Amino acid sequence: MFRLKQTATIEKHLNLKHSVLRISSTEIITCTRKDKVLDAVGILARGIKRIPVTDGKNELKGVLTPVNVLDYLGAGKLYNHFRNFGLNASVGRIMFKNVKTIDRKSIVKDALECFLHNGQGFYPVVDNKKIVAIISEWDIIKHIRKKTGILVDDVMSKKIITAKSRWPVNEVAEMMVKGLFKKLPVVEENILIGMITPLDIIHYLKENRKLHKLRTEKTEIKKLIRKSFALKTGADIYDAVRVMKISGTDAIPVIEDERIKGLITRTDIIEALVTIK
Repeated sequence: MFRLKQTATIEKHLNLKHSVLRISSTEIITCTRKDKVLDAVGILARGIKRIPVTDGKNELKGVLTPVNVLDYLGAGKLYNHFRNFGLNASVGRIMFKNVKTIDRKSIVKDALECFLHNGQGFYPVVDNKKIVAIISEWDIIKHIRKKTGILVDDVMSKKIITAKSRWPVNEVAEMMVKGLFKKLPVVEENILIGMITPLDIIHYLKENRKLHKLRTEKTEIKKLIRKSFALKTGADIYDAVRVMKISGTDAIPVIEDERIKGLITRTDIIEALVTIK
């Protein structure tokens, strides 16, 4: 496992010796593994990005994400179960089970190491397998409240996947399920016109009563995309944190002369704040 050797930048903003519970979110919306997928979709459609799944007695059994749902509705291999069980299937059938957790006795530095090492953007905080809180990358970076001297151009993801506004919903959903990037900038002639996320697709399907039609849904995503905030290449990562707070998103397009140059994510910011030897 990676060990943090130099943490000077992040420690200017956050005490890494504090209890992880001090910065975690304890107001958690959960569901049980016996709840129906349709009910869970209703929760996600409200903008909830992940749902811890319990056994009904608060013991963590898995996590349900928008990508799990798109996979099940027709964008991935889980669709085989959908054909048999439909929206009345139990959440336990489609949830992500191998969820890494953090013990409630951990400190912030432990959580930071997990974010850097495991590639998971959130961790349920548990006490004897029972979930008591969730810590996300946002809980770390929201403590950046001043300029850092680190430019987004130096740390952003430059090899990104974009979508075209005329592409159909079903194909874009499949890209999200099978690809590395889940939040896609939408461009025309390399000029940014918006963003689309798994939650946008779920909300559209639910509002238009098309949850059972994703596999054949050919509506162009231009009807779903939302206008996106953007940053210029010379912006500080503090500016990215401010925009993330305002917009509620965890990925911000970076542009130069209106043309997209990259995408800065919460993961990029955490990696920028910590030097690993």
